[in-house]
Amino acid sequence: MTGGQSDAGAQVIRYLLRQPVAQVAQARERLNADNNGLLGYRGQPGKMVAFDLTDKVIEPADPQKHFSGPVAVLIDELTYSAGILFATTLQDHGLAVLAGRPTGGFANQTGNMMPSRLPNTGFTAYIATREFVRPSGDLRVGPVIPDLPLGAESGPADLLALMQRAAALPTIMPDKRKTVSAKTIHNGGGV
Repeated sequence: MTGGQSDAGAQVIRYLLRQPVAQVAQARERLNADNNGLLGYRGQPGKMVAFDLTDKVIEPADPQKHFSGPVAVLIDELTYSAGILFATTLQDHGLAVLAGRPTGGFANQTGNMMPSRLPNTGFTAYIATREFVRPSGDLRVGPVIPDLPLGAESGPADLLALMQRAAALPTIMPDKRKTVSAKTIHNGGGV
């Protein structure tokens, strides 16, 4: 998964859950002329504001459809955007083992690309206006690190061995199981 629609990953995650989980711990948005609301009621362009995520939890699927076997997800330097959101949600909530190599994008994501006209050239640049913090709340800047690393020179036999190691792990890793409930964020503060 290199990126795309975060809702697609959430639909898969539903079948691994026994209780609701959040995909992010917190989110903030930089205001601009296009997103600061009618007559600028949300604030001045350039201001960073937190927004409420209470309606963005992933709800479990019907318990009869719940998957209870081991889950391993492959990640590597081509994993970005919604793929990272999917991977951090699984890892931080202890729903799967991540295997492979560190992601190409950072564990904390940006998104909601907005067109901005550059004043000196008139060129249009697409700039991310939102930032999302992974479910654990870890603010470190860096890639998602797999639980089971796989080297860059690995071949099919190494991948098979990795999959066998992942299958031998517990379904849910109790030491990593953490449910981060989505809470209202006030004026840029934490959750």
